[in-house]
Amino acid sequence: MFEEIEKTETGQIFINLFNIENSATVDDILNFYQNIKIKTIYINENKKGNYDLQFDSKEEAIKFISRGTGRINKRPFFMRISQLLKFNLF
Repeated sequence: MFEEIEKTETGQIFINLFNIENSATVDDILNFYQNIKIKTIYINENKKGNYDLQFDSKEEAIKFISRGTGRINKRPFFMRISQLLKFNLF
């Protein structure tokens, strides 16, 4: 993921979080990633537990990735490069 972020030429970087427990909130995500500047969190209404996060800088995205994943509401979750970045959908 680091290499894809470094190669990004746009100012917008998107990372996808998935498998987040259905009752989790945006605040739960923000609390897990304290002190990292997330510009926007997009909730994927078609896929429960799936969020796209937008960052304004490579530095913040790298800091986010370095923090890694863990558990929110006792359920493990994961991250990957968002399709929004891969296909320049934004």
